[in-house]
Amino acid sequence: MSIALSFDSVRARYGERVALKNVTAHFNKGAVTGVIGPNGAGKTSLFRAALGLLRPHCGCVTVLGSPLLQWSREGLARSVAYLSQDGDAHWPITSARLVALGRIPHRAALAPLSAADGELIDEALARCDAAELPRAESMRCRPESARASCWPGHWRQQRRFCSPTNRRRISIRRIKSG
Repeated sequence: MSIALSFDSVRARYGERVALKNVTAHFNKGAVTGVIGPNGAGKTSLFRAALGLLRPHCGCVTVLGSPLLQWSREGLARSVAYLSQDGDAHWPITSARLVALGRIPHRAALAPLSAADGELIDEALARCDAAELPRAESMRCRPESARASCWPGHWRQQRRFCSPTNRRRISIRRIKSG
């Protein structure tokens, strides 16, 4: 099995606080791997380093055989998908539009969705048994959050909302629609 992601003696910090200290790890392509540890152990920092969101001050991060620093932002976005711990959208959006966000790195800037994009989105929703939910909103706006993140009166309207489980499945399809 080939290595998809590797860390060789990686050190990173947030200001003066050390986040990663001499981390060496290799993740195989196609394998499901769990990264576990107590709070503050550096799990999230490890993934931030892999995405180029946290720059290591020592060591090397390699993605699909190339050092991270050689990747363009566009190339990395087309090759690596990441779903954060809180992967929900924080605005009203339909399930189909949420999955469509995963197609952004595969289109020209500001280009509309193509018919092929639409087919990939439909396939992604079908693969997670959410084909019946393309127009259901993936995030629910509650009255207490209406002023912060919804348009006026939105929460009073009758809407179809996805369950938390369906929201997570749809978010996973977003990262895999690319």
